[in-house]
Amino acid sequence: MSAFKANIVIILIGSLVLWFTTDGLQALTSEGARRLEVTKLRPMMPNIALETMSGAYIKLQSENGYITIVEFIYTTCPFICQVDGDHLARLQHEIKKKNLQGKVRIFSISFDPLKDNIEELSYYAKRHNADGMVWTIVRPKIEDLPDLLKAFGVIVISDEDGGYVHNSAMHIIDQRGNLTSILDSNDVQGTLKTIEQMLQGVQMLQVERIRQ
Repeated sequence: MSAFKANIVIILIGSLVLWFTTDGLQALTSEGARRLEVTKLRPMMPNIALETMSGAYIKLQSENGYITIVEFIYTTCPFICQVDGDHLARLQHEIKKKNLQGKVRIFSISFDPLKDNIEELSYYAKRHNADGMVWTIVRPKIEDLPDLLKAFGVIVISDEDGGYVHNSAMHIIDQRGNLTSILDSNDVQGTLKTIEQMLQGVQMLQVERIRQ
């Protein structure tokens, strides 16, 4: 990448991080406002079909009451997506360690589905030890991608050199398909704590219903 293009990418990243807004002075950046809006509105996510690294299809919304963790990637990303893959590998390990694998699943969704074919998804999975059960690498259909990115509030900008500048975060979807919170992609412990609180809330609700 030329020095000029590198500077442009830095400016774009800075624009994403430092895009000031005035949401009641509760959020100082566009990303902060996005996260705040999600906690307030808990929007329903589109129940689209995603193609997995094994060539099978799975729906974004869980039919079995799973909490779903979503992160957006492109597999040829030289740095951020690879580091985030390491974070998700840790999260996958902790989920299994806490015996939550029957209640939580992770999707790494490629926003570059033309380049990220089954072979590329599979290679990324092997590189980061995604097991295909707790953690699955997937891609949407081309026609579903714009609505999917819009629903999550994810911004993807080409760097004109084959790569992209994009939001990097863990998006947590509850058992009903609502996006309830967004955390930093490296916040493995915070994500685990959020998951456990959500599961405890469901258990308390079930107990209350039994009592009634």
